[in-house]
Amino acid sequence: MDKQLKRGLLDICVLAAIKSSDSYGYKIIKDMKPFLTLSESTLYTILKRLEAAGMLTVHTAEHNGRLRKYYHITSAGLQRLSEFKTDWQEMLAIYRFVDDRMEDGMTEEEAVAAVGNTNEIAQRIHTEAAVQAPQQGVRVWLILLLVLGSPLWLSLYAALWAVIISLWAVFVSFAAVSLSGYVAAPAFGVHGNFPMAAASLGAGLFMTGCTIFLFFGCLAASKGVCRLTKKIFAGIRRSDGKERLQ
Repeated sequence: MDKQLKRGLLDICVLAAIKSSDSYGYKIIKDMKPFLTLSESTLYTILKRLEAAGMLTVHTAEHNGRLRKYYHITSAGLQRLSEFKTDWQEMLAIYRFVDDRMEDGMTEEEAVAAVGNTNEIAQRIHTEAAVQAPQQGVRVWLILLLVLGSPLWLSLYAALWAVIISLWAVFVSFAAVSLSGYVAAPAFGVHGNFPMAAASLGAGLFMTGCTIFLFFGCLAASKGVCRLTKKIFAGIRRSDGKERLQ
């Protein structure tokens, strides 16, 4: 990650940690631990930087007979948090753009290069926002239709997986039959029934070919359904993340 970007994100995390109430160094580290690990030296460097920028103030209070420094977010710090929401929407839009291009087959370098300069990015985001704003009502109706139609599309999805499972069951059956042919051929040969031994061996070879063909077909079908499932959930997460930011 770019050092300047990482530095800005760390500042935002610390401001968010003290937004609801004044806090002190150890508690800030503890509150951020589920999301981010910070050393004391890094935290205090950030706190000094934010204090110098006027985004927080420091006051001392006695705690168990000792003086403890408490950090209080200022109006400038709250404004920076508010501005970050807008910045984050732009960053998320860039991420989605790069991710979509990589799904289309671009390398990461090509996808990043295709993003364009800052002015192009800003123009694209504003254009998308203008186009998407009238679609809010359409999105509500779309969600409603998805909910009402869930019995149908869930049934179709379940039926699709049932077909995949059935194909794998046929594959197992073919494999069992081909194995039976290989087992039966020597048994017939031992008893001198060479025509049946040859027929069993031929049937085993034929079923082996069918089994191999069916295996690749089942594998391709399973991967296709898994990719479809992944794209559906990725689209839902992307839409949900966008709605939360808006």
